[in-house]
Amino acid sequence: MKAKRSLSLLAYSLAALAITAVIPALGGGTGYQLVKPKSYKGKSTSNVAAGRALFEKNNCQNCHSVGEKGGCLAPPLDGIGAYRGRPYIIARITLGDKFIKDFARRYKDEELMPHPRLPLKDSSAIADYLLSLSSPESGYKVYGHNREETSEEKLTNPLPPADKKLPGDLALSEEGRNKFLQSGCLACHSIGNLGGRLAPNLAGIGSRKTIDSIESRITRAELQPATLDDVKEGSSSGIQHSSVMPASALSPEEIHAIAAFLSTLTK
Repeated sequence: MKAKRSLSLLAYSLAALAITAVIPALGGGTGYQLVKPKSYKGKSTSNVAAGRALFEKNNCQNCHSVGEKGGCLAPPLDGIGAYRGRPYIIARITLGDKFIKDFARRYKDEELMPHPRLPLKDSSAIADYLLSLSSPESGYKVYGHNREETSEEKLTNPLPPADKKLPGDLALSEEGRNKFLQSGCLACHSIGNLGGRLAPNLAGIGSRKTIDSIESRITRAELQPATLDDVKEGSSSGIQHSSVMPASALSPEEIHAIAAFLSTLTK
């Protein structure tokens, strides 16, 4: 039963594996910022095909994306080898106290999501597959949180009344933590050493920003794979590309809950 639960949760097992470069706060109004990850050429081994099969069998793509396919709850995995070495990946997803303790020793940040683990033989094959993934040549189009809302969105997504702003509410911040994890925030952001690298690290944001300031920034961030045309032109070609992370449709209450959670991150 325990093994079954571990496998069923594997979709979350790689949420801390980040592949792209840290960049300054995103801007651009209604446009996007073209972000190119650190260059990495994948390394092929005889285990890659088996690792890919295990990756798919265990539904890792429910959270992570490779290319334009996959989920949007956790960071894209193309080019992960530029940022994560084999020891990290093995310690992160392998079953057994030895590996759990090794990960805790190496990376002291608090776990953000449940991280199911596999036998070493399987995790080693998955690690080989992940390290075979080259970084995307064209990068990503990142629509930041200061993306302008439409008139309709402003009418349907007003900020909650001031009397509902309760940053010290533990239940509210826990609700916000869950919504943060479920809404794909980790695809771009990290907290400490865990999460994505396309947007600012949120560690300590509660000591730098007020809950109102945080709340006002959470709008319709979006992440799309860029094309060579985007790189050459520096703007959208008008062709709709698949989103790694589609624009969110968070309610005012959900946005407030997320802001309440982020306001608790003071270190």
